[in-house]
Amino acid sequence: MAPSLRSAVFPLATLVGAVLGCAPSPTIERESATGRPPSEGAAAERSEAAKYRLNPTPDTTFPAGLFVPSNLLEAFEELDRMLTREFRSEFAADSSQISTHHFGLGLWMRNNWGLWSGSRLAHFFNELGICHPDDMSSIVLNSYWRRNNDRPLLVEEQVIRHRDYWRAQGAPECAG
Repeated sequence: MAPSLRSAVFPLATLVGAVLGCAPSPTIERESATGRPPSEGAAAERSEAAKYRLNPTPDTTFPAGLFVPSNLLEAFEELDRMLTREFRSEFAADSSQISTHHFGLGLWMRNNWGLWSGSRLAHFFNELGICHPDDMSSIVLNSYWRRNNDRPLLVEEQVIRHRDYWRAQGAPECAG
């Protein structure tokens, strides 16, 4: 795999593996994504997987047994708690991280924060006119990146962009 493609794919694959609890096995000797010899590569991959390990707040009052934010501010606070410092730094350093993590951290949020099943965070977004869980997690990721880079959140603009997209597709308005 080309180094540039490998560097783009490896964080996503590592995050998904860490979320699913299937980080790279230390006993498999293979060329690592870092290009180092196998024994060094395995250690580097374990370190990379640790960077993406999530530590969500347990809360048995929610179906997944995890805390579910009720709004964007609570989502930011939970992300600050559950993401490693290394992950947060990497995420904040480059705006392309927003789309890179759509199928990693974004997928985790959609599934574990109940965005598909009408959680309180989903209701928060429904009230804004956002119906699709992909749009909800996109707004969380975009706003989190903006907040961590001292930029205005521009939530209203994000909402308008998503609503305009669905309107152009002929989708019904979100019943908020």
